[in-house]
Amino acid sequence: MTEPIVISRYDGGNPPGFSGRWRDLPLSVTLDTSAVLKLAGNADVSERHDILAAKRDAIVIALRRLAEMGQIETTSGRAETMLSALDLD
Repeated sequence: MTEPIVISRYDGGNPPGFSGRWRDLPLSVTLDTSAVLKLAGNADVSERHDILAAKRDAIVIALRRLAEMGQIETTSGRAETMLSALDLD
């Protein structure tokens, strides 16, 4: 079983990202353009941030799958990954 992944907040930004923890490490998750489009469609930027922030569960599911496949990088005491639309399927 994979270690718990916790997404604690939506950070916004360009590209948009989330922060959390995995394996007791700070976790940084960035969404590429395809992931943003899949999660928020063609919403205005002002609406997009609220939509993406509400998609935390979908992000965690994708991250669990990536963790099981060994696709989350850990360097310098941090874990990070970028999600694409394919990761969200």
